[in-house]
Parts: sequence; C-alpha cells; structure tokens
Amino acid sequence: MKSEDILSSGHSVSKCLFDSTDILDFGCNIGYLASFYSKIFKNSTVVGFDSSSIAIKLAKKLYDTKSYNNLSFSSDYNSIKKSNFDYIVDTQCLSTLNKKQLNDTLIIIYSVLRKLGKLISISNLSNEIEANNYIDVITENNMYLESISPVIVNTIHGIQAYSKLIITKNKNNHIIDMENYYNKLRKKIALLKFFGSS
Repeated sequence: MKSEDILSSGHSVSKCLFDSTDILDFGCNIGYLASFYSKIFKNSTVVGFDSSSIAIKLAKKLYDTKSYNNLSFSSDYNSIKKSNFDYIVDTQCLSTLNKKQLNDTLIIIYSVLRKLGKLISISNLSNEIEANNYIDVITENNMYLESISPVIVNTIHGIQAYSKLIITKNKNNHIIDMENYYNKLRKKIALLKFFGSS
C-alpha cells in the first residue's frame, strides 16, 4: 500500500517533467522516486538528495551507476548548491517542516532553481489554513504558486488526497481560492469513500 502511495505521487509528478533536463528529488529518502524518474527520463540528470546520510548510503547501494547512469545521490547541501536544476521535486517533505526549517530550505531551493524552473511539491496539506500558511512562506521566499491539483491515493489509512503544487520564480496574477479547492476536494473524497464502501 505504501509503495502504491509513493508510485501515485511519482506518476503525478512525472506528467509535469520533461526529458533532457536537470531534476533534483529533494527529500528522496532511499531513492524510490529518484530512480523512477531516472528510468523514465533517460536523457535527464537526476539527483536524489536527503539530509539523512544513512538513507543516501542505502540509496547508493540499491541503485548502482551501471543500471542508473544518469542518477546520483547526496546528503551534502554544499554539493547541490554547486548545481542548477530545471525541476525540483518534493514528495511530502517540505510541508512537514516547521517554519524556520522551511524558510532555510527554500533559500537553498531558490538558489539552485533555474529562472524558468519549477518546484513541484506533493504535499499533505489537510485544509485551507495549512495550505495558505505553506504558500505564504513560499511567497516570502520569492516563489509563487502557479497551480494546485489533487493527487488521490489509496494509502494504508484508506483513500487520501495530497495536493500537487506547481511553484515558479515568476510572479503571476493567479488567484487560487483555497476554500473552494478544499470544498471540492472534500466532496470528491466523500464520494470516493461512499462508492468504495458500497
């Protein structure tokens, strides 16, 4: 069930990526999705980053460079600061940080994201208050929400919705009504649960 959860997130993200680009999987854990992206986007360079050196050590063992020649892993912030990326992917990592941690991390993300690059964040934001607070911190770091859409997954806890946020450095005039988004999302989840139980 957990692997289906992760894979659903990965499929949703992959629809937003293009080949022949530089991709950073931020908070990659042991590299499930980083390896997935490297196989789909064979002409891209994929870097999996996680602050846990133990997770990265295991990732390097699991995904050898012969089979995954466009994939590398790091637990060192300094190593990713030397690179620039077209896409930075976050799967349920950034939204779990406290405000200070998120601010510190977004400073790094901003510095390595290319001018026309995109941060794609799959986040477990349970309501409009959490979502607005999260987006406020992102905006304070000179990045802007371009779109938000649901990712419905069948988790070990039943049907759950994550939100896929597309974030860019380009200031836009997109006004997203979070209350409306979450009202529609709650109705959708309620219907899925109702028909799933009948």
